[in-house]
Amino acid sequence: MVNYRRLEETRDDFSSAMARHSGDETRVYKTVGDEKLRISLYYPRDYDPARRYPLLVCVHGGGWASRKVFPDQEEWAGDYLGFLARRYAERGCLCASIDYRLMRGDGKTPGYELIDLYEDCADAADYLRAHADELGIDRQRTAVLGESAGGYLAAALVTLPIRDHSFFRTAILANPITDLFDPRWGARVADESAHPVLSALSGPEKRALLSPVCHITEETCPTLLLHGACDGVVFPFHALKYHDLLAACGREARLELIENTGHAFMLAEYVLEGGRSLSALECGVRAIDEWLAARGF
Repeated sequence: MVNYRRLEETRDDFSSAMARHSGDETRVYKTVGDEKLRISLYYPRDYDPARRYPLLVCVHGGGWASRKVFPDQEEWAGDYLGFLARRYAERGCLCASIDYRLMRGDGKTPGYELIDLYEDCADAADYLRAHADELGIDRQRTAVLGESAGGYLAAALVTLPIRDHSFFRTAILANPITDLFDPRWGARVADESAHPVLSALSGPEKRALLSPVCHITEETCPTLLLHGACDGVVFPFHALKYHDLLAACGREARLELIENTGHAFMLAEYVLEGGRSLSALECGVRAIDEWLAARGF
């Protein structure tokens, strides 16, 4: 289903969640050289690890090359989407915000290619899976949410045939990059790579392997897509193509195109700082609320 959502008067208040954008606990899930990669956990108010909670994992964007540490953080403890992790923790979910290596040399530097970022996120998901009983995760209610470049990584986690992608039962993709044959983003895939998965492949074969839209099947998890109708950074065809392929496979797919809206509308901090429409953020959050509620979150 494709829905064109009109902007409405803002009724929700995100200030409490935005003020508490840092996680309650931050763990190192992986070390690469001297770099510690972290996962921040947001606990429900009544948190008891003996119980079982739905899990929502957030993957930040930033063009694969940047992250944001807020002034009140000494180090990374939840990024651009931390306010959403807090919002849904307050509603009874166990939430996690994951960090990953940042791309170097426009994706041409060994160890800092797009596939390395994807593998970091897959390792973070494996960490949560391995600690599911300790943390109180309900394995039947698991969702991954990503925005922009993080939307790509979230989509990759539930589609690419490189690693197991059965952990997440649903995905929420905001302004996602899904097709690396788009020259703007495909240029970040190195034609020559020493990575063992990619080394024997041609440039087009690499982009096909790493493009989520090339791996949608009858087993791909149900997906909510959100996209600004006027997004000039990641064009809406990325979400439309993913939606249409998923629907063609008989899988549940919903795309919300938000009118008069460009990129990064899900980032509350940027919305407030840049004077952008808060109602676009609320449209997206309402759609997420409905999607998760229908799945018992």
